[in-house]
Amino acid sequence: MFALERDKPVYGAEAILRDGQVLGVTTSAGYGHTIGKYLAYGYVPAADSRHADYEIESFGERIPARRLDNPPYDPERKKILA
Repeated sequence: MFALERDKPVYGAEAILRDGQVLGVTTSAGYGHTIGKYLAYGYVPAADSRHADYEIESFGERIPARRLDNPPYDPERKKILA
């Protein structure tokens, strides 16, 4: 799972890059209303999965993205009920 660092629409089938090299594609994506960021699911080779920083290409623009180790939701619902 990846969180985009800027607001740019993603829907799935976008390229996942690292150091300018395409590693894989996103399988699905959308806006995470609970956390206020665009999120994308995708696959990269196991040898390249240890990094934290990637790029997701959306509509011809490369957007910085971070690999998430844990689900980004708010389990106690503090943000959504604020």
